[in-house]
Order: sequence, then structure tokens, then C-alpha cells
Amino acid sequence: MLFRFRSVDLKVVQAARRRKIVEITSILLFCLQSLSPTAFAKGVSAPACLEPIDQGSCLTFDPYFDVATIKPSRGEPPLLRPLIDGVHGRNVTVFDLMHFAFGAEYWGDRIEKAPGWALTDRYDVEARLSAEDTDVISSCSGDEQELMLRHAVTHLLAERFAMRIHHKQVDKVVYLLEVRKQSPNLILSTTHDTNFPTGRLSLTTEALIGTDISMSRLAAFLSNEKGCIVRDSTGLSGRYNFTVHWHKEDTSAADVQNTTNIDGAKDFERPSQPPFTSTEFVLHQLGLRMVRDHDSIDVIVIDNLARPTAN
Repeated sequence: MLFRFRSVDLKVVQAARRRKIVEITSILLFCLQSLSPTAFAKGVSAPACLEPIDQGSCLTFDPYFDVATIKPSRGEPPLLRPLIDGVHGRNVTVFDLMHFAFGAEYWGDRIEKAPGWALTDRYDVEARLSAEDTDVISSCSGDEQELMLRHAVTHLLAERFAMRIHHKQVDKVVYLLEVRKQSPNLILSTTHDTNFPTGRLSLTTEALIGTDISMSRLAAFLSNEKGCIVRDSTGLSGRYNFTVHWHKEDTSAADVQNTTNIDGAKDFERPSQPPFTSTEFVLHQLGLRMVRDHDSIDVIVIDNLARPTAN
């Protein structure tokens, strides 16, 4: 950040000046990136794979972490959790951080030329925004908070892991998440837990439980869990709660094929059916479906990545 105002009395002035600085800086950086798409170093804004920073909204704010520690992992169960004031990572790889920063669609062959250690070396990461920055994003929606944290993690990767990237376009199969019936089985969420700004999704052997989940988050979850590109095309802009139970007899490919075709939908007839089994049964109960499509997909190519600098 270019300015740091610690006085509580100047908080409003501080936020206004920061937003103006970000607006001017974003224009300059856009021009620089158009000349040099690989120039992602300290102080350079987030890669183009992230959504643009909209003018005149919460998203004009592009935060950097005020404090960040990266240490070799102690071997505890893996966890990467966004917080209202930063991120908490336990036993995570650099690939996990990139996956969060770029978005859940960026997995597998959508990130190319990453060094082997980026998928094997594990770290404990604690990164926090300043109190002033936390005040700014606390007033934003959960989706906006997530996007700003993703930008901050991208800056962290550039600063501490010397990440440099460029983009290329590749034609790939995608699956569109759509509403299958007029009234999907989703309950509009009316409460938001600030400890979970992006909501909570829990996958167990008995159920998929969603709390305060947007459809874009559900699509991202499906992309991550099933290894294919899933995009939200539901047109549902709210955040929802749902609990869907499944049973062993519902998870066979034959049962899913029969279930998904009850309404005459032809989207899953072999060989076009995507690699889902019980998840398709869940989508059917939610009143959603997957539709196969093709699109030009953005792929991130790693030009440089180094083990983290000292804390």
C-alpha cells in the first residue's frame, strides 16, 4: 500500500484516498500488462484470470497482506480457509495457493509448467490484512470479500514465491450448471457468518450440506471435486442453504442415468455424460443439471516460481 493512516479519525479519508490510488494504479498496471503479460512481480496487480476490479464498488479495493508468515508444514491435516481478515493455510502446497488465488476452475492441466515441488512441498501459511483494510472489506458482500482475498493471495505468490505467469487460450469441453426445473430445491440464505465469507460446503459419506452458498461457489466445488470445468449458468444470484442426502443404491452409473433422464433431459446420455455419479443424483434433487458445451478456456503458464523467501 502506498499510504498507511493509523488514526481512527482519518479512517474515512484513508479509504477514499486508497480507492483513488487503486483506480489510478489499476489503469497504469493495465497498460503495463498489455505490453508485458509476464510482468507479475511485487506491486503488480492480480492476473487477468481474476475478475476485473469494478469501478465505483467494493471491488475498487485491491488489498495486499500486511503480515504473512510461510513456514514448512508440521504435518497436520491440510486446510486452506479464507478469513474476514486474511487466510489460514495448514499443510498446503503452492499449487493449493494458486488454486485458491486463480479460482477453482484452475486445476490440473489448466496450470502448466509448475515445478514438481509446487505440488509436494507443504507449508503453514498465516496471512493477515491490516485493521484498516479489514474494515474496508468487512462492509462488502461475501463474494466480494472472497475476490479481494484471492487478489491478496495472488500478490503474496508474486512477492514471496517470485511467481511470473502468462496466459494462453485452449479449446476444451466445459459443463454448464443450469436450473432443471422452475423452482429449484434451494432455500435462500438470510444470515451470513463472517467467519466463513464464502459460505460452507461439507461433503460427507451421507450428504452434501451447503450453507450460504452461491451457485458460482457450487460450480467451483463441482469443478474441484470431479476434475472437469463447471460454470454457473443458473442465473441465480442469491446465496442458498441446502442438505441433500444420498444412499448407496443411488450412486451407481445406471441409477444416475435413469434419474437424470426422468424429465426427458438428454444431456447425460452416453457417451457425452460427464464423469459424475452420486453428484449427479444430488444435482437432480436440487433441481439442477449439467449441460455439455465447448469453449475457449484460459490456461495459466508458469514462467517462474521459487521456494518462499524468509519471513
